[in-house]
Amino acid sequence: ILQHCLLRESGNMSPLLFQYFKRELEEIYRLMAEALSWQGKADLSFSYPPLDLWEKNFLPSLMLLYSRYSGYKGEKELVLAAALQMIFIASLIHFLPPDPLPEEILGGDYWYTRFLSLLCRKDLDDFLLPCSLLVCQIHMEAVGEDGLVTPLRRTKEILCVGAVSLGAQLGGKNQGKLQAWETLARFLGRLWQGERVKPEAQKALEEVDWPPARYLLGEVIEELGRGERDAGYS
Repeated sequence: ILQHCLLRESGNMSPLLFQYFKRELEEIYRLMAEALSWQGKADLSFSYPPLDLWEKNFLPSLMLLYSRYSGYKGEKELVLAAALQMIFIASLIHFLPPDPLPEEILGGDYWYTRFLSLLCRKDLDDFLLPCSLLVCQIHMEAVGEDGLVTPLRRTKEILCVGAVSLGAQLGGKNQGKLQAWETLARFLGRLWQGERVKPEAQKALEEVDWPPARYLLGEVIEELGRGERDAGYS
């Protein structure tokens, strides 16, 4: 991984984490398109929100990184990363400002049902419960103690921790380091949400003992900490 990091594509200023998993990310989006099709002819462009570079790539890349750290590489990680990304996109659709239209809510519901179908078709039934619990947590967190709904409250934080947790279930190595990674993932999610927790994220990264992760996620922290994300849509 570190050797690859030294070969940044000329003119490509996207984070090295995304560049390293470029092929996997392409396959993940192919799996998502396949999962969203209904008899091969569904057109869900009306319910597909515009995604910036980070929204499109960060969660699946984070899950893939921990999956490799835990000793797994294979099709299951791609399917699971696709399901996680579908959960994220569904949450974005459900909380479109100022208020989602009825057809948009139905579109978000469709994304949820199709990630469940994807896991079943790919024989990943063991992940139905943890993924469903992520959906529940996102929606429960959207309702504050005052009973008011705050769209996407802690969604990115929840899903970053979920990405690490799901990746850990694929491989059996380094399970003793999971808590340190989950702490880091929590701060990465908060940075992504725009919170000023860069020092806390850097300190959490020091507890991660895998050099490739420290290199790749160190750059992520710098990028998110500066708030200089690519605002272009893809």
